[in-house]
Amino acid sequence: MKKTLFLFIAVCAILACFGITAAAQETADVLPDGIVGIANCGMIFEYPENSQEGVLAAAQTGIDGVLVDVSLTKDGVPVAIEAESAMRMLGDAQTAAVRDYTLEQLQRMSLRLHVGGQNNPVTACSVPTLEELLQRARDMGFILVPRFDVSILEDVRSVVDGTDAADSTLLFVTGKEKDVQSAVRDYGQRYAMLTQKRGNVIFSVLSHVRHTEGAAAVNLKTANRYGVIYYKWVVNSLPDGMRAVADTSDPATCGAREDCAKWWDDLISRGYSVIITDDPAAFVDYKNECAAAYAALRDAYDFAGAHLEALTYKKTLLNDYKKAYDDAMTQAEILLDGHTAAARDMRACTAAIYGAVKEIDLHYEGLLDGTAGLTVTPARIVLCVLAAAAVLAAQIYFYRRRKEKTK
Repeated sequence: MKKTLFLFIAVCAILACFGITAAAQETADVLPDGIVGIANCGMIFEYPENSQEGVLAAAQTGIDGVLVDVSLTKDGVPVAIEAESAMRMLGDAQTAAVRDYTLEQLQRMSLRLHVGGQNNPVTACSVPTLEELLQRARDMGFILVPRFDVSILEDVRSVVDGTDAADSTLLFVTGKEKDVQSAVRDYGQRYAMLTQKRGNVIFSVLSHVRHTEGAAAVNLKTANRYGVIYYKWVVNSLPDGMRAVADTSDPATCGAREDCAKWWDDLISRGYSVIITDDPAAFVDYKNECAAAYAALRDAYDFAGAHLEALTYKKTLLNDYKKAYDDAMTQAEILLDGHTAAARDMRACTAAIYGAVKEIDLHYEGLLDGTAGLTVTPARIVLCVLAAAAVLAAQIYFYRRRKEKTK
């Protein structure tokens, strides 16, 4: 009895970890459909990270959004600089914590180039306020992604509301998991929110997703190249409306995947549709490649459908060539749904469609008389045996019926 009770409790716990609430919350709609690129801290190879100049330069590449680190000054003003990076980023800073400086003190100091440090020169750039960046994002039409600890959520919300920028802002909330979950429950319907989860235990990952339902997206992180977060069925377990985010600007938490088109393709193929990158210009080029691959796949799909419709054997054809055609067309329908397919997958599917059509055309005469495309396979052998058995059973049945009537 005790063993049965223990087994029942264990099964319930597993189902609770895997369960995703059926009635999904309505979330604020900020992220556009399709593949989304977010520049990490602006154009960090040309300007200081989180600087207004770097943010605007990244936005001008055509990238969808720009992520900035946000912290609070001594006098309570949200500014775009990482909380413990004052000595790294500011030329005259005496302590690392941004909270030790007022806004006036911060803006009297100049930012160091790139990601800071003693080896990088001081520039003419100063620390921008969150308010300034929100106004520019709203005016220029890109998404601003302020990343901050949940403890300063109210301060950030106040600025977002004051600049009327909620429709162009994705709040990236970090910190203690329970506090983040509480923030999503309280504000997930009013603001588009992004959370993050690092781990490689499926129960932990899906539990985080379940408890942050209502967030617009979740950044899944792991150091393991083959981690469970890269299984496509895990991404497919996200609630409706929640997007999967991969941060390729940090290979240490992205399964050692590099920040380039090859690995963006890999992640998007696995179901991720939002990519954080250090190279916004290259990502815009990659999105253009995806758009071209999408258009080519659409053309191939339309051509193949019209071409086979004109052939007399279309509705009755059952062979290898028709199966290859059906498989390619089914895959194309999946890839064309939602504009979130990887370029390599779309190019491969386009080639498969044209290849299937070519094979049908080459073997057309043989297909008409039934001599082509009938490879002997175990499945077909079983099907033939079952069909023969069904015919034999029917004959025996009707024979016995006739015999009984003649008695």
